[in-house]
Amino acid sequence: MTRICAAILLGTMLAITASAPAFADASGIVGADEEFHDAVAGVAAVARNAALPAEQVKDAADRAFGEPNAVKIQFKAQLRGWDFVKPAPDSPLTISNALQDARARLFERGLVLSGPLDGALAAGDKLNSADRVHFAPKGMMSPYEAGVFFYKDNDPDPGRIMINPNILDMASDADKEIDAEMLKAARTTAWIAAEATLVHESAHALAKAWNQLHPTKVIDGEVFAFGLEREFLRSIDPHGEGLATLISVAQLHQKSHPSNTATLCYQLSSMLGNLWRTDGKAETIKSSIVVPAGYTENKSVL
Repeated sequence: MTRICAAILLGTMLAITASAPAFADASGIVGADEEFHDAVAGVAAVARNAALPAEQVKDAADRAFGEPNAVKIQFKAQLRGWDFVKPAPDSPLTISNALQDARARLFERGLVLSGPLDGALAAGDKLNSADRVHFAPKGMMSPYEAGVFFYKDNDPDPGRIMINPNILDMASDADKEIDAEMLKAARTTAWIAAEATLVHESAHALAKAWNQLHPTKVIDGEVFAFGLEREFLRSIDPHGEGLATLISVAQLHQKSHPSNTATLCYQLSSMLGNLWRTDGKAETIKSSIVVPAGYTENKSVL
């Protein structure tokens, strides 16, 4: 069956290339019609002989058509990522709007949320209703922190969440140096990053409500939070096409039209992409995300 398919493919190649002015044999380029027909006849004879090994069939075709495997094929990739990720809403990026959009993205996928993910979103909603979730003031957070959950151990206080204001800046059109596509990617990345960060920090709030958050078990807490953040990203972008598009757009603009927005967009989308690509196992998240990010156990708190 393999040789029958090969013969059909070779026949197609002959039909396409019959008008070509020259072909190559083992010694170089040949241009005479009789030599071309001899080469074709040789390939046809080999293809019809089912007793010959596949290597000989391939060698005959290579001699006739000039090592076709060495031919370079040029093509332009057509990204269809915007078909797979919903662009940012036209409304301003606020905590309430981000939480609402997170649920909308999940709802559009028709998903039944896991108990922990649904619980984390509910915890975020509850904290936000109590005015305990905000974008941090400028300069309060390190540029490498997406968000922070503040809480007191063994205290009924539910805690509070702060999100890095750099994410908020990226959702605006303050950077006039970027074009429409980069602005679209930047705003969408900002919204998804804000939503993923809210899921992450709300996961800490949920763990606290479950009495499973302790300052001496930092790594365990981060593994749980990153795990729910990954679940959210996988739920809204099951095959990764959306994040791949955001990364590609930002990377291309970094090279062609460098800007702070393109750089931050690339960093954020790549960070989300790295988490998306993990297998979701606790040990993998710990070794590939949590520990490299610099999280360590707080041995001074007992």
